[in-house]
Amino acid sequence: MKNSLLLLLIMIGALAFSCRDSEEHQVMSVERYIALLKSGQYKAMELPAFKYEQISELIQYINADQIIKDAPVNPLSSMYVGEVRLGMYVAWTIESIRTMAIDKQEVLGRFPSLVPVIMMKHTDDFSPVSEAQAHPVVAKAYQDWWELHASKPFEAFKSINPLENTPYRWY
Repeated sequence: MKNSLLLLLIMIGALAFSCRDSEEHQVMSVERYIALLKSGQYKAMELPAFKYEQISELIQYINADQIIKDAPVNPLSSMYVGEVRLGMYVAWTIESIRTMAIDKQEVLGRFPSLVPVIMMKHTDDFSPVSEAQAHPVVAKAYQDWWELHASKPFEAFKSINPLENTPYRWY
């Protein structure tokens, strides 16, 4: 009985901590998010609840090639991604905003795919593409997508895939 009570208290504490952690990340600023990613201190189990209005702030970091470590990924993924370029993670975050706006039911933890890794679209090979090769193309695709549509209502262009005219897709 004593062990069951202790286990119950631990579970309640963990739940309270995770709710507080989740609430903090619900209202996070882009600046704080980027700082936490750069320092390796972003520990939330999901991406922040950013809205399309924050894409213009995120776009400012899309070319950043600083390597970040241990950034969160979709818990359904079996792939370990120890390091990723900050700009690629930012593009993946923007993709999260876009996919959440399209269909929240299809997105787990706000993650738009399994991991922030790019692969070739039209192939049976599931090997990731070199980030050094893909990052400039992905960054330009997201910048062009935003610049072309930013003055329109988000509803009008949220379904347009920024990677549509590239050979890439998210893993």
